Amino acid sequence: MKKSYLFSLALFALAWMTGSSARAWDEPTQVDGVYQIGTASELEWFAEYVNSVTGDEDKFKLDAQAVLTADIDLKGINHTPIGRYTNENGTVIDTYKFSGKFDGQFHTISNLVIDRPDDEALGLFGFVRGNAKIKNIIMDATCSIRGKNRVGSIIGLIQTNTGAADGLEILNCVSYATLTTTSGAAGMIGAGCDQYPYFDMENCVNAGRIDAVNKGSAFCGWNKSAGGNAKMWNCLNIAEISVLDGGNQLFRGANRSIANCYDTFHSASNFQGEHPTYKTADPLHSGEICYLLNTALRSDLAPNANPNAHPFTQDLSDPNSIPLPIPGKAVYEVAAYNCDGTPKDGVSYSNEESGKVIPPHTYSEETGLCTYCGAPNEAFMTPEEDGFYHLSTAAQVEWFSAMVKIGHGAMKVKLDADIDFEGVADAHMPIGTSAKKFFGHFDGQGHSIKGMKLTTDNKLENRPYDGQGFFGSVRGGGTDANGTVNNEVIIENLIIDASCSVAHDNNFAAGLVAHINSRNDEQSVIIIRNCGNEADVTTTGKNAAGLVGCVEATNVGLKLYNLWNKGNITGKAGESAAICAWTGQRNVNGEVDVEGCWNIGEVTGIDGNGYNLIRRNTNIVPRNIVDLCTTNGGKQGKVAVINTDDPISSGELCYLLNGDQTTIVYTQSLGVDAMPVYGTTSKQVFQAGTKDCSGAAVGGINYNNESGETIQLDHQISDEIGMCSVCHTQFQAPELVDGWYELKNAGNVEWFGQQIAGGNLTLNAKLVNDIDFLNIENLHSPIGPNAANKFNGTFDGQGYRIKNMIIERPADTNVGFFGWLRGNNANTTVKNLIIDKSCSIHGYNRVGGLTGTYQNGGATITIENVVNEATVTAEHQDAGGIFGGHEAGNPTIIIRNVLNTGTITAKNEHPYAGALCCYMGVDAATSVIENFVNLGTVNGHEGGNMGRHNISNVKNPIDLSDTDPDGSTAAPNAGFDSGLEKEDIANGKLAYTVGWGQFIGTDEIPSPFNEAKVNYVGDAGYATFFDATTGYVLNGDVKANVAQLKKNWLDLVEIENIPVSTAVILKGTYYNKIAQDVAPIDVINSLKGAAEDVEAAGKYVLAKPEDAEVGFYLANGGAIKAGKAYLELPATEVKAFFFNGEESETAISLTPALSEGEGAIYNIAGQKLNKQQKGINIVNGKKILF
Repeated sequence: MKKSYLFSLALFALAWMTGSSARAWDEPTQVDGVYQIGTASELEWFAEYVNSVTGDEDKFKLDAQAVLTADIDLKGINHTPIGRYTNENGTVIDTYKFSGKFDGQFHTISNLVIDRPDDEALGLFGFVRGNAKIKNIIMDATCSIRGKNRVGSIIGLIQTNTGAADGLEILNCVSYATLTTTSGAAGMIGAGCDQYPYFDMENCVNAGRIDAVNKGSAFCGWNKSAGGNAKMWNCLNIAEISVLDGGNQLFRGANRSIANCYDTFHSASNFQGEHPTYKTADPLHSGEICYLLNTALRSDLAPNANPNAHPFTQDLSDPNSIPLPIPGKAVYEVAAYNCDGTPKDGVSYSNEESGKVIPPHTYSEETGLCTYCGAPNEAFMTPEEDGFYHLSTAAQVEWFSAMVKIGHGAMKVKLDADIDFEGVADAHMPIGTSAKKFFGHFDGQGHSIKGMKLTTDNKLENRPYDGQGFFGSVRGGGTDANGTVNNEVIIENLIIDASCSVAHDNNFAAGLVAHINSRNDEQSVIIIRNCGNEADVTTTGKNAAGLVGCVEATNVGLKLYNLWNKGNITGKAGESAAICAWTGQRNVNGEVDVEGCWNIGEVTGIDGNGYNLIRRNTNIVPRNIVDLCTTNGGKQGKVAVINTDDPISSGELCYLLNGDQTTIVYTQSLGVDAMPVYGTTSKQVFQAGTKDCSGAAVGGINYNNESGETIQLDHQISDEIGMCSVCHTQFQAPELVDGWYELKNAGNVEWFGQQIAGGNLTLNAKLVNDIDFLNIENLHSPIGPNAANKFNGTFDGQGYRIKNMIIERPADTNVGFFGWLRGNNANTTVKNLIIDKSCSIHGYNRVGGLTGTYQNGGATITIENVVNEATVTAEHQDAGGIFGGHEAGNPTIIIRNVLNTGTITAKNEHPYAGALCCYMGVDAATSVIENFVNLGTVNGHEGGNMGRHNISNVKNPIDLSDTDPDGSTAAPNAGFDSGLEKEDIANGKLAYTVGWGQFIGTDEIPSPFNEAKVNYVGDAGYATFFDATTGYVLNGDVKANVAQLKKNWLDLVEIENIPVSTAVILKGTYYNKIAQDVAPIDVINSLKGAAEDVEAAGKYVLAKPEDAEVGFYLANGGAIKAGKAYLELPATEVKAFFFNGEESETAISLTPALSEGEGAIYNIAGQKLNKQQKGINIVNGKKILF
């Protein structure tokens, strides 16, 4: 029996907000705890039941389960989204989100209409938690939803990651609904928010138009899953989306897996989804797309498809039918087939199954491959007694590659000869694909791969994941097609010869192994050892390396031993390295071990952490590594000085690889071994001779297999520069005075930086001289070098300059005079500092004139009286005149009196450069920008020349640079609204506006350190001045005048300077006044000066009343301030003198204003008239010619 339940009290606010009155909905019955919903009233009861949660005691309602037992018609009902909690104030918040199960059982919902243009998180469901299960729902074309943002037909907003094991599921859902928003919308999920959940969306269809003012998408408006790549598999869109985010028309965001999805409306190649060459003219209605949705999911993904995803069906007898994931008629392909299962000629589709007959392969006796499709003859070769397949020809290697491709990934292989591909482009197919990876044992037995030319034309099955290299994809163990289990993968003893080359147009390229995507199995191990690469490797993407492109796995047991690279490595999108461009995400239990790697090739695209050899997680510490290429950026294994012409054969490299010689890892019999030998099978190499403190030979260095002693000369400390004058690596400590380190030279600064790097984060320092870094490249290491050691003290430059600081670290992130500033624990202050125009700062990402980045929230970072004149360049993105970027956390930031005149450049496609910052995340309510001026050039800004920030309290942000501030996205001078023009830089107006100093006519620009105060006469253009103690010389466009009373006239006479105790009228705009002895003037002056405040009544004072002209007005009260001038005249009818008389080079006549009511008329002598006479009359204080 159904019960009625009246929701009031807490639900009253909800009803009020939705515009409907509280009413009695019908409570549905339950079967095994699952609500059976068969009417619109029961659906609304379920929504109100879920939404009625008020605290922990009834949170169980969020886990409610329901099924639809019939189609639902919501006509006349204002639907309340399920999972939409409203607090006692009527405010909708995301505290309680639906986390239950809802099965539509393929029933249709009609007339669901929501029209709330100012509301968010709207859909059948409102807020949904990351573990809900929603499936088998159809919303027909009578449904429509209009809202502000986060609008979806099924779900408005998803939140709270629960991981893939118990993640959100959206299965077999179909929407014909029209969605309209003033921001973003999507057909299934409006958007996700932090913590962004993982979800599995499979077998869904969007057929409803999406009108989004901002950006829309067919299935998910935005998400970046925190629990692995969110899945969107086997989905179809056939409707228009009005505003797109580039080609992201299906799923906007990051951390996503889009597979076997189709879009018949947005079909250009740059859009997401599959773009097959269709076999029929109308693939949507012919059954072709339906067939592909059921059969074309990649073979490596298919085992992970959700078993509850319903196959697509389509009634092909209806010419208007489309594929739907509902019970119905299956679609079959009808054709004659080749041996690989592809149709021979034409193909059609039917609802009747006719069977599929595949003819056998025809194999070549020479290659062991099918002459038509290239499939391998599995009986072509057999293992020898040692259990290995022994290969000696290029054809046999390609047979091996083909075997791996069909699932024989655990094969054990040895090379018995060098393999030569003879330079034929793409004669080799990389071993292992993303679908079928290699996980066996490959022993090159010291042989070489020659003439292997891999190009961007290579026919890889899955370009974004199939790597380009001798091995394409490798995994960390498993079971192959024969049932062979192998959990120790070994690739060893192989050289990729200099006659080879590798080019790729995507991520993952290497000479040896392009891509490893391992099982997260603690029992599996991948060992790569005794291998070298001489080939050049180039990719337009990321993760280019000589030996291993990328390991995509967590806790993979990766062991890299004795690997070397001589080839040039180019990863145009970054994140590349000489040996391995990524070792995997973590190293919790020592799963990753790296020992004995060296490089002599050039590497382009080193990441911002400076990993030129092994790009790794921070807790992986490679041992015995050396980089002999002195032109490479980065930090790993760097050799300051090479002392022999051929360090590889001479023994120098071998000696360097053994580090401090405590443990001998490499040996080399000189004259016998061409290069160092990993292990102790050859002879130890000794070094003999004398080196200076930089490591450079003094009189020659000898390497031999007998014995040796190396004399190391001491550092030569120079008090002038505060460091060793030879190696520039040993620094002198500064004096500590009253808790402040007084830095007087570059060595002192570097010593101070070392203390911060050692964990003494809150030290204070001040400059006592200009600091000259001597144009020595990379002499300066940014203060606060990493996230663990951020500067958290006070640094006072005391107005001194940092000069000739050359930072050239194009592979490093967080680069500047400071590296990291800390925004919690204690306040951080940097003030009174100038980064001179002789400096240049070049990094990879987050590069700033003052600091690379800052992090943490809770305290205050103050930047005050700081000038950047340096050139700042980010090889990638995030460049700023002051801040390169923002790492995390939102502290209070105070920016006061800061100037940028440097050229700021970011080179990436989305560069994010700014005169102040690329982006600043702050506590917006407490942060302040006051007096920030940009006069420098910004190359690569997005969002305006200043840069992007969220600070609301901004005063005097001024941009007078030559940079076009518009770019492609920013409004003119975005972030700047001063009303100043470029000429105001020189004339003093800019200086006056921000309160900085400038000697007008001499100083090209103002500065917060300049003591030449700029004064402003005032908007009227006239001001009075008097000083009883000092005379002044004026500078600028202001002239001083004395006043001479002639009957009823007052004439202004210009004087050159202002003598002491001389009252004057100033005329002009901006000026400096310099205290100086000035000779008295012999000129009549009717002005009097106020040495102290005087009573104003009966005196004429300079004023500009509202709606009147500026002039001297007769005061009837108040006071004249000290330092001002005034007129004191005998009794007269003159009420005011205006500045509108005759003007000449020597005098300005002030016209008397004689007042006796509106329209009073006087002659030139000041006599009152009854009417105007011929000649000049004065009417209302104006000269009139009659």
